Amino acid sequence: MLSPSIALLISIAIILSLIRFKVLPCFAVFAASLIVSLLVLPPSSLPRLMLQTLLDTSTLSLLAIIASTLALSRLMEMRGLLTRLAAAMEKIGPKLAIRLVPAVD
Repeated sequence: MLSPSIALLISIAIILSLIRFKVLPCFAVFAASLIVSLLVLPPSSLPRLMLQTLLDTSTLSLLAIIASTLALSRLMEMRGLLTRLAAAMEKIGPKLAIRLVPAVD
């Protein structure tokens, strides 16, 4: 087994290399996390850990939040609400918009 610090550096290098070769970032991060787990954890415990993580309530909650955010974003885009929101932010001025945008998110 390898030191976790060295494994982390290797995973960052893998992510950057895969992104340079036009691999989607989600697949690059997944591949790097798989390689880190193989370098740091005993291979016999990987299936059990993956199943525990997949069935954990916090993982499922995070997946539900991401899916809801993507659906809401798509609906707002289809209805033209994002364009109207951007136009409204431009009208109120850049300084106030910078303060309001984090509150809207």
